[in-house]
Amino acid sequence: MLKSIGDYLQGALNRTGADRAVSAAVVVENAELIIRQMLPDLHPADLSVVSFAHGTITIGAANTAVGQELKLRADALLEALRSTFPKQGIKRLRVRPTANRGRYPQPE
Repeated sequence: MLKSIGDYLQGALNRTGADRAVSAAVVVENAELIIRQMLPDLHPADLSVVSFAHGTITIGAANTAVGQELKLRADALLEALRSTFPKQGIKRLRVRPTANRGRYPQPE
């Protein structure tokens, strides 16, 4: 007896881990928007959300001042992120320096 393709694909995302990757990508994309809304004075090159894995959102900060500001507001940021993504198990923020070291892109 022939099976439908749906029978073969059922649970395929879970087996390959793609569901976690898609969820992490959604968290990364939206976390940056939420952080920028909460910290509107930051320049676009000041931060970037790098990854989300095992409950930790990693944020790249362009300089130590931005990193310190993110750490000072970590509780409020975490609260907003947790309320936006209640099922993702967001536990903490990790702030790391980025490669550009605060140099803004030059206009062309």
